[in-house]
Amino acid sequence: MGGSTFKLAFDRLRAVIGATAKRTPGRTLAVAVSALGIATALKEMGDGVSIAGQPARIVVGTAIVAVILAALWFAAAAIRAFVRPGADPVGLIDLGNDQELDPYYCHVIDTVEGARRLTLDVTSAVFPHSNIPLDVVEAAQQHNNRRLIALVERANGRTVGWATVWPVTPEAGQAVESGKKPDDELVLADLLPRAMNKRAEYIVILAVGLLPSHRNLPGGTLLRTLGRALLWHIHDEFYEDKASRKALRILAIGDSPAGRRMCERLGLTANGANARFAKVAELKPVYSAAFTRRELLAKISENFR
Repeated sequence: MGGSTFKLAFDRLRAVIGATAKRTPGRTLAVAVSALGIATALKEMGDGVSIAGQPARIVVGTAIVAVILAALWFAAAAIRAFVRPGADPVGLIDLGNDQELDPYYCHVIDTVEGARRLTLDVTSAVFPHSNIPLDVVEAAQQHNNRRLIALVERANGRTVGWATVWPVTPEAGQAVESGKKPDDELVLADLLPRAMNKRAEYIVILAVGLLPSHRNLPGGTLLRTLGRALLWHIHDEFYEDKASRKALRILAIGDSPAGRRMCERLGLTANGANARFAKVAELKPVYSAAFTRRELLAKISENFR
């Protein structure tokens, strides 16, 4: 291998390192170490090819490459194991329309501070008597930061609505579906950690709400936007891959006439079970449905055109 070949190889490696540095420091270090090792190995192999009578260097060079590749595999596994799940930020939820022209957009709230602000500024305004402890909000957000969806007014950045979804354990999901456990009795132990989102079997929709000032827009536009974002988020976050045939069970309790209408728009049906919230005498119907990823996509197209 001549000098020009090595120069080209190093230029390409340097470009890879530069591009990776813009994303994560950990990957940058891994690429830099691998680049150095592979370049060294290539030189050994190059010397072995160019100098007659020294085939042993080819073997040595090949062994070095193999060791480097194995080290990279273990390094990647270690990074996946020790980097906190959910630390990566998320962007806007793809609603299947031109979001730049829409006065409202939705996104996942992925930080503890974002969850705190939602609770103080929006949830408390919609449910003034809920008194949700902030330490509970923070603990749930640290456990799984893909459970909150915000509806934001583009002109001023104000959050005007939200949806809360919990991927829960099979035991908790079955208890909610049967009416034995109202969703306000779910505890942190019932919530799956972010790392297990793709393996979730049950999703409980805890809340879908709008600020009072935004509830009476013509045609229920914002509830449609929020409902569509909710299903898109479930579609993107809680299935293993695009070919997944898993039937994910989605649950909700119809607390009000508007809530029941939203359940139906989301494709859920009353399953005959009823739940009783604390301090509420009236029984509330449980809604449920099971969707594969393809079926959920069809439901989005059918109900949120």
